[in-house]
Amino acid sequence: MQDEGRIQPCEVCGKDYLDEDDKYDDVYTPARPGSKAALMGLEQERLCGRCACAQFIGGYWDGAPAELHRTPIEQYVLPNGRRVYVKRDDLWRGGRYGGGNAKMRGVEVHLRRLVESGVSHVAMVDARTSRAGWGIAELCRDLGLKFTEFFGLRRDEWGTVPPFQQMCREAGAELCPMPASRVYPMYYKARIECRKRGIYLLPMGVQLTESLLSVSGEAAALPAQLLKGTLICVVATGTMFAGLLLGIRDGPRIVGVYIGMTSGELKGRTKSLPEAIVRQRITRLLPEGFTPQPFEIALADREYYAEDNYPCPFPCDKWYDRKAWRWLCEHMGELGDPVLYWNIG
Repeated sequence: MQDEGRIQPCEVCGKDYLDEDDKYDDVYTPARPGSKAALMGLEQERLCGRCACAQFIGGYWDGAPAELHRTPIEQYVLPNGRRVYVKRDDLWRGGRYGGGNAKMRGVEVHLRRLVESGVSHVAMVDARTSRAGWGIAELCRDLGLKFTEFFGLRRDEWGTVPPFQQMCREAGAELCPMPASRVYPMYYKARIECRKRGIYLLPMGVQLTESLLSVSGEAAALPAQLLKGTLICVVATGTMFAGLLLGIRDGPRIVGVYIGMTSGELKGRTKSLPEAIVRQRITRLLPEGFTPQPFEIALADREYYAEDNYPCPFPCDKWYDRKAWRWLCEHMGELGDPVLYWNIG
């Protein structure tokens, strides 16, 4: 990465750093002929996250930010005789990180950039049912970074270590349990602690430009014959789903199955309110000015922290993807062929 003192504001929108944490959300691309960076004799130019996406869409950026490591597409026949194609994106790098987690593709790029910037200690706020922290702990171990995971525990769970946090510990992570509450208060408490200790805190939900771009590159490489029916994918933070929308410009009916509802929300809210919130969350992740093809949001009928052991013929996370798989199987009669299911892990 170029010298800190010579970094310019975003070449496209002029955005400068908001604070010390914000600067690591930016992306460095080869300097375009005639750009400010090129005129200054620099090999790279700085783009803020949103403008990096826009440049990627416009074809100015030479590909995704890292080697994509294409993941396989498998075929399964359901008991009713219908065929489903399954994009095993959980097998990125052979499922090496976090027991198989596609989000790590972009996280790895982000962490490598942090290492180049001189960062030595990284943290995140994670859910006790999430594999993300486990995968990031293993990536940090391989990259020589220290890693701290903040996670919430209910009062009756205090003093215990959930299974995925135990895997983090085995990968060398420092565990920092917190009283369980809403994610925003937990995140800001963790941020205060990280600033005291000089630790870089990953964005909430690990919503990274690198993840968005890397999954969009994988989606853009899907065979055209599979983009004439229906594509189903789980939605939590929305980062991976937004990447699909970015990579698939035209083609299938796209349905995101949102799994973030609490038991109270499942019982008490109308369907339209959470759908509107999730739709807004997803579109906010996309670059300004980009209009995705129409997509639908469906609601899983299991709350966020509930396991789902619905039968599945391939490895599928029982807290996340399997809730979307259940939805697919229960609504198969409404889905046009070919049906493609994107398994994140």
